[in-house]
Amino acid sequence: MSGKNKRRNKKNKTSGNENKEEKEKVEEQKDKTENKEEKTEEAKEETKEETAKLPENSVKIAEAYKGKLATEVTIKILPSINSTNIGKIDKDIEFTVLEIINDWCHVETATLSGWVRVSIVEKSVATEETAEETAEETENTETQEEEKEETATKKGYVNVESVNVRAEKSTSSEKIDSLTKNTEVLILAEEDGWYKVKVNNITGYISKRYISNKKVEEVTSRASDTARQIAETEPAPVPSTTGNTGSDVVAFAKQYLGYKYVYGGASPSTGFDCSGFTSYVYSNFGVSLSRSSSGQASNGTSISESQLEPGDLLIFNNRGNTSVGHVGIYMGNNQFIHAANPGTGVVTDSLSSSYYSQRFVDAKRVLD
Repeated sequence: MSGKNKRRNKKNKTSGNENKEEKEKVEEQKDKTENKEEKTEEAKEETKEETAKLPENSVKIAEAYKGKLATEVTIKILPSINSTNIGKIDKDIEFTVLEIINDWCHVETATLSGWVRVSIVEKSVATEETAEETAEETENTETQEEEKEETATKKGYVNVESVNVRAEKSTSSEKIDSLTKNTEVLILAEEDGWYKVKVNNITGYISKRYISNKKVEEVTSRASDTARQIAETEPAPVPSTTGNTGSDVVAFAKQYLGYKYVYGGASPSTGFDCSGFTSYVYSNFGVSLSRSSSGQASNGTSISESQLEPGDLLIFNNRGNTSVGHVGIYMGNNQFIHAANPGTGVVTDSLSSSYYSQRFVDAKRVLD
């Protein structure tokens, strides 16, 4: 083969290699583009799904805004839809908006800092409306639990002149209440010769032999003395010496600020729901209230808002303003204390707030 032909063949071979390399680069670039598009679509879908879970309310967000979230939100390391997720801000966690770039905002909590779309934050912010919606749902659940409890339990009556209610099923256990003959109790369970009962919004134990399924007839004074000795040799608890003024009621209620909200709760040991809190507080001043907020709306004597005094019972409608759904205790100076919702527990609020002022329906004087 001549030298000229050799050079031509070498040139063709080199050209073929270059074309092959060029094709490989094009294919590689194409794959990268497709991967990037796939990731973008995935990120868009993720954002779409996250946004779909958000509540209907929306709050305008600006730099230096501070608030809490009503839903969990995913945080990214950079303001980009393809950026890496670095964590999540949980519901009810406080956050601050440091800066806003285009439709992204830089947020910070006590433990996390990153980026999230402005629209997601605006729809996720916990407002007074969303908190009260939770409270309304809580009240509905509370009513359902009350109905279940009434169905599942049976009634009993104290068959001796006086008997103590114990914290545990033992005569050496703490005395938490004292009942007189024919007091009605709800029997929740039978355990080792004791009845677990609920009475006066308190749950405790009474020896089974001191409870009958019907009221007992009156007996002579001599028989009464014998029955009292059988019931227990130790004296009944001394009633609270706290006064029955409204200020005393408020002072008593304030010691439970910060206690947790629990569906069906009516004691410090378990936590409170709204009507459980009011009924517990007033029971310590000799006032027996209905167990539900709607029931308490029928207790006491109605008074006007201008007649409000510390210790009065406040009645509110539910979020839809269609029926009674919440209760609290007036403290004075337009403030009241109540078990608000699972997110806040027992707190104080203003009667003038936009939410409560629109739903306040009545006030009740329940103290003598």
